[in-house]
Amino acid sequence: MFFKQQQSSMLKGDEIAQERLNKLRGHITGKELSLSVVKVGDHKVSSSYIRKKQEAADFIGVRFDVRQFPDSISQFSLINEIRAIIESEVNACIVQLPLPTAIRSQDVLDAISVEKDADLLSSGAFGKFALGTSKILPPTVKAVSIALEKAGVQLKGTRIALVGTGRLVGLPLAVWLMREGATVLTANEYTENVTEITKSANVVISGVGKPNLINPSMVTNGVVLIDAGTSVEQGQARGDIDPRAFKKAAFYSPVPGGIGPLTVACLLENVVELAKR
Repeated sequence: MFFKQQQSSMLKGDEIAQERLNKLRGHITGKELSLSVVKVGDHKVSSSYIRKKQEAADFIGVRFDVRQFPDSISQFSLINEIRAIIESEVNACIVQLPLPTAIRSQDVLDAISVEKDADLLSSGAFGKFALGTSKILPPTVKAVSIALEKAGVQLKGTRIALVGTGRLVGLPLAVWLMREGATVLTANEYTENVTEITKSANVVISGVGKPNLINPSMVTNGVVLIDAGTSVEQGQARGDIDPRAFKKAAFYSPVPGGIGPLTVACLLENVVELAKR
């Protein structure tokens, strides 16, 4: 059943994120918490993401330490550097993706212990999440869950089209949505007739990182549109969903100002939660 609404409602991700950061700031007053971010190379989009995380961390009072390494670093050396960070007094550590193609990302991510993995990208942390035994959610999953709650979506039995099945967005969302009882329809780069999938869904979530991938002809009136894909063109953030499609939606999340700032807030909530252990 599609949602009935006279006009589209927009997720105000910036406002919600700020509210959550305000609460975090109050909770950690007087505490010394820290987050280390491992960055390899000079990826401009990654640098932008890191700046946003640092601004939020500075606001709530979490020490934010960026460990910068050159593209030329070997996988062996990078893993050893991360292990050294984990053995320090830092409360949480994340690796900013993507990594150079010569490095096997999962091997590097697995150097992060479950107890300090705020992104839940290590095999151990993701495994606990997939089995439902983790006390925290991947930041993007938590951000999307907040958006769906704001949209009034009851997950059980709802048909949700998930476009993109990547490690950062699509895969963890698919796992979580299925665990919550949603009927999940997935589409990847090999899927034929994606429109058939998206038009049959009550909710469309896209996390590909390709501008205007989802156009108005691919969705039905009354749909909920969640844009979790971001790319940068000429210095501006662009989403997967063509903004013209929002006119057909009962509820939508824009780019920028939607899932992005919420994800940053959720990451820092994970840092605070990990510090309690």
